[in-house]
Amino acid sequence: MKYIGRRGFMTGAAIAGGATALASEGSLAATAATATFDAVKAGARANGRDDDHSALQSLFDKLQPGQMVSFPPGRYHLGKPLSLNVGQTVLVGFGAVFDNTVMLNARELRVLGLTVYGSPREGFRVARGQGGHFEALSAHENHGPGF
Repeated sequence: MKYIGRRGFMTGAAIAGGATALASEGSLAATAATATFDAVKAGARANGRDDDHSALQSLFDKLQPGQMVSFPPGRYHLGKPLSLNVGQTVLVGFGAVFDNTVMLNARELRVLGLTVYGSPREGFRVARGQGGHFEALSAHENHGPGF
């Protein structure tokens, strides 16, 4: 189990067999545990061809603090950068690969296992990332400055 705790927000998260298990305490963690969204069930195809931007951005725009998005393994094609602006949310995507910038514009985010490969810009852009926890992120062969 990988511990991502900070001030009681969440005591830990683990990925096993494609399923996400949460061990939590406190009201925000309980909310995250009960409000988990699957990116593919929200309309993303993750096939590397169809543009997943509108489905994912729509999901991100509806998130509330304390909620979680799980990205099943696959290649997520983004016609333009994806932007998360809601703090205290969790993104988990071991095996999820994006081909455009993922902008993380909020505080106290928990982001685990995402990869950006071949973006025309930077892989990740982090703004207002105070109190965030970023683990196992990778960016490869991107064409912008930064990470």
